[in-house]
Amino acid sequence: MKLIEERTYEERLYIYSDDIEARKHFVSELKPKGWMVDNCWVGIDLNQIKQFYRFKRELTDDYVFNR
Repeated sequence: MKLIEERTYEERLYIYSDDIEARKHFVSELKPKGWMVDNCWVGIDLNQIKQFYRFKRELTDDYVFNR
């Protein structure tokens, strides 16, 4: 058996209408579950300016072995 790729992080991408919405969601839902901001940028979605945030969290051994 040969290991091709080892993932140590889980990633999620969210699109928000503004920074206030992003901050509220992060503080109330994601941060308590161990998520952290990996990257953020401004872009266009459906012809509107949006905030894109990529979050990541470290995978635990329990997650890796029991998926």
